[in-house]
Amino acid sequence: MVAKKPHGLAPPSLGFGLFIHDLDLKTIPALSSFFRRIAFSMDGGFLPTDELVEVLDAENRSDLFIGGSVNDVTETITFWRGNMTSLTVSFSTFETSGDGTEPEFDKCAVIDCGQTVQLGSYEAAVDAILYEHDPEYRRRISKKRLEEDQSFGASLRRLRKQRGLRREDFEPDVTAKTVARIEQGKVTRIQKKTLSILANRLSVEPEEIATF
Repeated sequence: MVAKKPHGLAPPSLGFGLFIHDLDLKTIPALSSFFRRIAFSMDGGFLPTDELVEVLDAENRSDLFIGGSVNDVTETITFWRGNMTSLTVSFSTFETSGDGTEPEFDKCAVIDCGQTVQLGSYEAAVDAILYEHDPEYRRRISKKRLEEDQSFGASLRRLRKQRGLRREDFEPDVTAKTVARIEQGKVTRIQKKTLSILANRLSVEPEEIATF
């Protein structure tokens, strides 16, 4: 099966190759010379065909897994993402769950349209695995969470950064530590004088801060 090539790229030869059947390791070097990138599993560990097609066509395919391959020697699992890149994580990633369920690495599968890793009775969320092991994904998600945070502290942080100010720029009237506590939501009641100082430095009215 040859996966659809992403728009805007002109890879050489045959583009991306996805092999959903068991693959002989001896053929990998030859296949690599024909395909820009290949994804394979030694034990048929890919999503069912209908889910596989859905993930490969999804806009967020890079944040979903299509399959995985376990290496007992190195005690790692290599997961294939929907954009045909791989992510290798160690067995230690999967700690015993709170109810005592332990991962069974000989029963590895990707389920739930690429959103869940199943290891026997043990399950792990794909987004949690990516957050821990993919710095780019972690930065992107953290930025999104901050943008979606509608608290006063988040609004103050966004406005401050928009103005190109550091927390230290409010001193000596308001300490950097106080600004940090407000942005982190650790101050429940902000004094009117403090709010006025912040607003004046940010060139807005006090009541406007929360609208950013």
